[in-house]
Amino acid sequence: MLISSSATMRLLIFSSALLFAAGLYAESAAAANQDDRWTQIEAEAAKSRKESELRGKAEADEVARREAEAWKQLDSEKSKSVEKAQKNAEAERKTGAVRAERDIALEHAKAEAAAERARAEAAEKARVDAENARAMAEAAAERARAEAAEERSRAEAAEARAKASARETASSQKAGKRAGAGSAGAKMSANYEEERSERSAGDALLWYIPNRLSDLMDIFTVEIGAGELGLDLQLTRCASFGAGVGSSHMLGWSICNQHGIYRQQGWYADLLNRRFAEVRRDKVCGAYTPFCLSDNGRVDIEKMSKAKAEDPYAIGVKVCCYLNLKFQVHVTELADFIAGIFFIDFKEDDNPGINWVF
Repeated sequence: MLISSSATMRLLIFSSALLFAAGLYAESAAAANQDDRWTQIEAEAAKSRKESELRGKAEADEVARREAEAWKQLDSEKSKSVEKAQKNAEAERKTGAVRAERDIALEHAKAEAAAERARAEAAEKARVDAENARAMAEAAAERARAEAAEERSRAEAAEARAKASARETASSQKAGKRAGAGSAGAKMSANYEEERSERSAGDALLWYIPNRLSDLMDIFTVEIGAGELGLDLQLTRCASFGAGVGSSHMLGWSICNQHGIYRQQGWYADLLNRRFAEVRRDKVCGAYTPFCLSDNGRVDIEKMSKAKAEDPYAIGVKVCCYLNLKFQVHVTELADFIAGIFFIDFKEDDNPGINWVF
């Protein structure tokens, strides 16, 4: 029992020693672990501090880099802004120069346009003045022609009245002589004295051939020219068909010893005995009689004959297609030619005037 108790004690002591040793070991191990932990913590803290320092330095470097880039970008933008401003200024200067040149060109164009308008207005005014002067001259010439025609008409009327009065006086003298004398010899003597007072037999014989040739030429109207457009067929004034318009110059001869060159302008339209027309004729050279006629349906034959514009009893044709041809036969002139062979001048166009009836 004693032995077992001692063994137990030793076992207990040994166990306690083991436990103490285990405790010491555990404490030393714990202390070592604690030290290792603190060392690890310190290492981690140092690492963290180092990483923080590195991170701070990297961040500082990044910030510095970013700041440098920002400054560089700012400098670039500033240089670009300056360059852009310079370019804008240069463009503005060029634009201003172009605008100034354009304004100067525009002013020159306006000045030239104003000068051109002034020249055009001056030319138009000169043209209008010339037209007015020409119109006034034509009106004055027309009035002069009208006055001359009126004067000629009055002279012809006075001459006709004088001839009629002379004939009446001669007739009354012949009647008185026939009644007083009662003989054929007295009658022949009175007739001889009357005819001798009007014209001589010598003049009649001297002008016989020229007057017959003149009467022969009066039978025909032959005219050629250029400028008009139309067609007209005339079977005396009572049966005419055609129309025409334009201005033409004609050369030839016509009734009443008219010959030379004349200019005619206006328009006309004929249907049977109706005529609508506004026609004016001006003499260029020769012996054509100028006239101005206006017909509104009814043809004034007496006015037409007096103006020597047209023979109302003519038969002919007028063809105008910018080249004109007019041909007419005058029936009354043919009768005057035949009668003139026997010294009968009922047209009273002989020179110096022969009108003997045997």
